[in-house]
Amino acid sequence: MHRKKELIIAKPSARRRIRRSPKLLNSDGNGNRIYNQILLCLPQNEREVVFPKLELVRLKLHQVLHEVGDTLKSGYFCNTGMISILNVFPDGKIVGVGIVGKEGFAGLPLVAGFGSAATRAVVQMDATAWRVGVGASDVAERRIAQAIAAAA
Repeated sequence: MHRKKELIIAKPSARRRIRRSPKLLNSDGNGNRIYNQILLCLPQNEREVVFPKLELVRLKLHQVLHEVGDTLKSGYFCNTGMISILNVFPDGKIVGVGIVGKEGFAGLPLVAGFGSAATRAVVQMDATAWRVGVGASDVAERRIAQAIAAAA
């Protein structure tokens, strides 16, 4: 008897949850699901500015997104999978200094106003990411930078 009451109580709250988080808020205009926590935190009015500047890309295992010293042309909001951030020393030794998953962004030097990479970024498992190019637009870049800073 007690279990039946719990089920009855759980059903209305589950219905409310579904109504409060419609699918449209978690996908782009083309129906692609958004899992990146930074992008999901953006208010709707900022999404309308930022999302048209993003491109969903597939990333392959061991794909190098950028090397030390490369001029950065894009940043990546990891949607699924994982990206490793590696420090490469002059003697060739490599040390992992960070991991980016669905909660993060690869390409932080862009946000800080730097044009070149100080680390190597390598895909550690097949992934999807929302790529944003340098010079997408001043407004979009400012909003993206603010979203990343707010999430940190």
